[in-house]
Amino acid sequence: MLEGIIVVGVVAVVAAMTGRSFYRTMAGKNDGCGCAGNCQGCACRDFAEMDQGRDTKK
Repeated sequence: MLEGIIVVGVVAVVAAMTGRSFYRTMAGKNDGCGCAGNCQGCACRDFAEMDQGRDTKK
């Protein structure tokens, strides 16, 4: 019984977090990077800068 309640609780939390992420992406409130703003340490920006000089077709 307790295990079932814990499983339902975990699934509910995951569903809420997934729904929030989907809503923020669709509403344009999520920049897709995970950064709250224009931060200097954004991993997405770092990867984009590293990938600029690469030739994707070999």
